[in-house]
Amino acid sequence: MDLAEARRQFPLVTEAGLQNLTRIREHALAPRWTHAIGDHVTAEDLQAVDAFRRELAAARPAPRRGPPEDLVERVAQLRERVPLWLERIPQGFAIGRDWAFLPTTRREDLAA
Repeated sequence: MDLAEARRQFPLVTEAGLQNLTRIREHALAPRWTHAIGDHVTAEDLQAVDAFRRELAAARPAPRRGPPEDLVERVAQLRERVPLWLERIPQGFAIGRDWAFLPTTRREDLAA
């Protein structure tokens, strides 16, 4: 496939990109496809995606500073009644002040 033909399927492909795609497609362990399609992404599409990304970033609320107060209170209330929390949150641990150091659930907890 030459670059002009490749650009019908991949409008933004470069010569280096085409060489990489060819290497991948022709690799001995590459899957055998019955039909190859392209992404058909154009420069205008990329501009639209970038505009959408900026729009989402502008609409994103400011990050919250500090711990969520309602959760700090709830964890403090339940710490004495939840066995896992009794084990993992030591007495004297200041939940609000040290929120970032509060132990989280581990994969092993979910597996058990």
